[in-house]
Amino acid sequence: MLHRLDIAPPLPLTKAAVLVPVLDTSNGLSLILTLRTQMVRHHKGQIAFPGGVAEDSDASLWHTATRETYEEIGLPASKLLYVKKLPSLITPTAFEVTPFVAFVHDAENLIPNPDEIETILTVPLSVFRDPSNLRVESRIYFDKAYPVPFFTYGDHQIWGATGRIILSMLELWK
Repeated sequence: MLHRLDIAPPLPLTKAAVLVPVLDTSNGLSLILTLRTQMVRHHKGQIAFPGGVAEDSDASLWHTATRETYEEIGLPASKLLYVKKLPSLITPTAFEVTPFVAFVHDAENLIPNPDEIETILTVPLSVFRDPSNLRVESRIYFDKAYPVPFFTYGDHQIWGATGRIILSMLELWK
């Protein structure tokens, strides 16, 4: 399974959490994703779910995901309905990422934080269900080849941990 890889970076892992926001749109169920700026510390210019590194003041990883989502795109936890925690995954950049799926009641007035987010994307789930939008490439991490999923959405490539999380999330809607 592409979403469950045994990547073991030779570094201590940093705990992080992301929100997998699901929104009912005129195009059906869609995911809210972000295009990260070139100014962020990690994963510059990549498409990602809103979220980030856990802080000592966070009561839980769910709190991390919702706090970071509010900081990045202005979506408050009060507009979310918790659905499920997905399995954590480890990235080659030494993050242990825990994704949380939630339905979004109201996505109006989302505002990207210009220091972190270049734009907010709403991508229909049908894009990720269409096999013609998925390709798998091999990447070498720590002297071992791993399959990495890449989804194509217009001019965008959604890949890596985000692609793995999407594959994991799609297991919910089989």
